[in-house]
Amino acid sequence: MQDALSDAEVEDRRKLALVGVLLEELWETLDPEERELALQAAVAREPFPVEELALARWFPDVTEERATATARAAERLVSLTLLTPTGADEGGAPMGGGGHCAPPGRWV
Repeated sequence: MQDALSDAEVEDRRKLALVGVLLEELWETLDPEERELALQAAVAREPFPVEELALARWFPDVTEERATATARAAERLVSLTLLTPTGADEGGAPMGGGGHCAPPGRWV
């Protein structure tokens, strides 16, 4: 028989369930390309430049147009907190300007 949950444990579980629902709704706002990039970024172990995200997504057919679209999508993922800018570039350049990024929670 399982012990009864404390009020704090019940509240924690409620919050986790709510976060799951919000993440699902957020995921649905992404277009298929943004979803693919988010999944590519999610498997990264270390922060990476946006150019590497384009390479991971499009290799061996990376074009300037695809790289630009990747940078634009990365900016949107940052605005939705699905990617985190790390500030690893000089001068705090925006993502499209050679910035680095990481999945949420991986700060550098």
